Amino acid sequence: MKAQESTYTQMGMAALLPGMVHILDIVQREINGLREQLASLQGRKRMGRPPKNAAPIGNTIVAVPNRGWPDDPLERKEEAARRRRQAIKNRKAKAQAAAA
Repeated sequence: MKAQESTYTQMGMAALLPGMVHILDIVQREINGLREQLASLQGRKRMGRPPKNAAPIGNTIVAVPNRGWPDDPLERKEEAARRRRQAIKNRKAKAQAAAA
């Protein structure tokens, strides 16, 4: 009888979990909405951390482009390798100019 009770307990928990997760999502959305309302009432534009590529311009935070780096990871890797090669080439040229 004990094993049967355990099975029913597991089934009950498994049935309740999706609904509880759904309720948590709803509550979290409401909390985020209230935080945004509070931020706007307090005169702030947005809550939370600014994006990594953001720069303050006046009282607002504006996204700054990535300064010549491609968005694709493979293209970024190729660009980094190209810049390394160019730096080595520039150092050699500078060393030859200093030696002359």
